[in-house]
Amino acid sequence: MKWLFIIFISSFVSAQELTRSEIMDLIIKMSGQYNIDSKVMLAQAMAESGFNPLAINKTEKTGHQSMGLFQIQTTTANGTCGLNPKEIMNIHNNIKCASIITSKNLIKYKGDYVKTVFAYNAGGYYVCGSEKSRNGECILGFPVNAIYLAHVVKAYTELLPEFRRLKLVNYKPPNFLALSKKYIDR
Repeated sequence: MKWLFIIFISSFVSAQELTRSEIMDLIIKMSGQYNIDSKVMLAQAMAESGFNPLAINKTEKTGHQSMGLFQIQTTTANGTCGLNPKEIMNIHNNIKCASIITSKNLIKYKGDYVKTVFAYNAGGYYVCGSEKSRNGECILGFPVNAIYLAHVVKAYTELLPEFRRLKLVNYKPPNFLALSKKYIDR
């Protein structure tokens, strides 16, 4: 038991040793491996945890825990990425799992980053055009997720100077900010 605790703590220590710039570099690298716009992934990491790889939150209503840089729920980490709570706190595993989730959603929603961001937040259950919807309700009309999108857009906007520094402005996917505006301004 003592060794297990030490191993668990060591994953936290290694994450604490990374600078924000190093974390951003890891996200950019993993985004490229999964063919994802790294700017959107960076904005999500900022919105989810403020680039804190040690963040842990528990949802009072459901009791689910969201962990790490991308605040991945333990059930999602296990089901989608085969990771246990200790493994999801490893920053590399957390970024990879978030990339897998995002990549799958990009395929499912045919490259629509707005629907992909919505699905990342609430799961595909509420996203318009998915095979399921709860009570016919579409996520695009779901206020909590419009608020989440607004947080991601705010992070994206705040990160623009860093995108320029990192030379991420040359890659131009469909304009995430313009597409997001119509859902936030409702």
